[in-house]
Amino acid sequence: GGGETARMVGAGWKSSPIVAAFEADTPPELLGCARRLLEAGGLQVEFERHRVEDVVAKSKQDAKKAESAGSAVKEKGRDEKRAVGKSAEGSMAAGKEGTNGDEEVILATMTARWGTIVRLASDLGLVKRCKDGKKRQFKKDIIDLFEHAETPDKLFTEADQLLLIGYALDNVLPSEGEFEDIHGRETLLMWCERQGYVTSVYGVHNEAAVDDILSRFSLKKRMLNDDDLLALRAYFGDKVALYFAFLTYYTQSLSIVALGGLLTVLLAMAIPRMRAYLVVLFSVYVCVWGVAFIAGWKRRNTELMYAWRDHVLGDASDDERMRRSMKEGLRPEFIGELEPDPVTGETEFVFSARKKYFRYAVSTVVILMCLYIVTETMLTTLDYTDINQTWIDENAPLHWWSKPFVMHGVLLANIPLILYLVALNIFSMIYNKIAKMLNDWENHKYEHEYENAMILKLVVFQLLSLNMSYL
Repeated sequence: GGGETARMVGAGWKSSPIVAAFEADTPPELLGCARRLLEAGGLQVEFERHRVEDVVAKSKQDAKKAESAGSAVKEKGRDEKRAVGKSAEGSMAAGKEGTNGDEEVILATMTARWGTIVRLASDLGLVKRCKDGKKRQFKKDIIDLFEHAETPDKLFTEADQLLLIGYALDNVLPSEGEFEDIHGRETLLMWCERQGYVTSVYGVHNEAAVDDILSRFSLKKRMLNDDDLLALRAYFGDKVALYFAFLTYYTQSLSIVALGGLLTVLLAMAIPRMRAYLVVLFSVYVCVWGVAFIAGWKRRNTELMYAWRDHVLGDASDDERMRRSMKEGLRPEFIGELEPDPVTGETEFVFSARKKYFRYAVSTVVILMCLYIVTETMLTTLDYTDINQTWIDENAPLHWWSKPFVMHGVLLANIPLILYLVALNIFSMIYNKIAKMLNDWENHKYEHEYENAMILKLVVFQLLSLNMSYL
C-alpha cells in the first residue's frame, strides 16, 4: 500500500527548494563534484547563472515580506535554521548590496523528489497524524495509514520539507580524496562557504503561504489564536511558532500587571500617605503574578506540545519517544577522534574530556573577566554620579545655561546613566562576539549542547550586567 501511494504521488512532485549562491568564478570542476555528491545524497540540483542585480531585487522583495510576517526571529536550532532561514535577509542582498549589476552569481537550487522525502521522513521519525486521529512516527512502509498521504504538500509542510532537505545536506560530506583542508565533520556546503565559493544558503519563500501569514498579523486581531500558531508552525517550524505562542501569552499576562500598576498609581495619587504601603503591596502582587505566570506558561506549553506532537511534557515514556525520534547527529563543526565505545564497542567520534574541561575553564575565566570589566565600569559610573551631582549643586546656579531645571535636573543629572548605558551596549556587542567564539572553540558534540552553552553565556552576562547596580 505504502509503495503504491508513493509511486502514484511521486510523479513530477518536488519539495520546496533550498538555494546555495556560488561565486561566478567557482571552478566548474567543483560544481560538477558538488552536483555528484548532492545527487548521491538523494537531492535534485540545478545550477543557473543569474545577474546579481536581479537576485538582490528578488531578495529585497522577499525580505520585506518576511520581515512583515515576523520571520526575522532566528535560533540556531535545526527547525529554525531551515525554516526561518527562508528569510532572504541572509541571501544575496546582504553580500552584494553595492556591486555592479552586470556581475553574475551561480544559484544551485536543491530539491528532493517524493521518494527521497518519504525516506528521509521515515529515517528522521517525523511525528504525523494517522487517519484514526492518533499521532505516530512516520514510516514509509505504512504511509497509507497517515492523513493526506495522497497530498504531499499537506502531509509534509513547508517547514517539514526544508527540515528534511537540511537533514539530507547535513549528511553530504566532502570526500577526503577530492577536497583538502576539511575541518571535522563539516558538510560540503560548509566547506564551500569557508573556502569562499558559497556566499549564502537560503530557502525560497512560498508567496501564497507568506500572504496567508501576513493576513493573520493585522490591527483588527489583537492576539494570535491557535489556528494562527498552526499556520506559523506549518511554515516556519515548531520553534518559531512556540516563540509567538509565548509572546502572545506574555502580552496577555502583562495586561494583568498593567491593571494592578494603574490601580496602584491612582490610589497613591488619591491617598498620598498610603503610598509606601501601596508600593509594598504592588511588589507582593508582582511576585505572586510572576509565580502564576510561570505555572501558567508551563501549562500552556504542555497543551501546545500535546496538540502538536501528542507529547506530554514530563512523561517518561513520551520524553523517551521524543529522544528516539530526534535522532540528533553530531554537529558538523565537531572535531573528534574515532574510538571504540566502552559499552557497545562501536567506533564513534570522541573529544578528550581533559581538553573539553580545560576549554570550559578557559571560557569561565574569560567570562568572569568580562563581568569584572562591566562591574568596574558600573562602579566608576557610580563614583562619577557623586562627582557630577556635587558639581551640579555647587555650580549649576552660577551659569545661565545650567540654571534651567531641564538642564541641571534632567540632562546634566543623567549624564552618568547615559554614559553607562552606552558603555553597556558596546560591551554587550563585544561580549556577544566573544561568547560565540568561545562556544565554537568549546567543540560541542551535539546541537542542543551548543545551544544550551550559548544561552547560558548570554543569560549570565545580561542578567548580571543589567542588574549589577541592584546587587
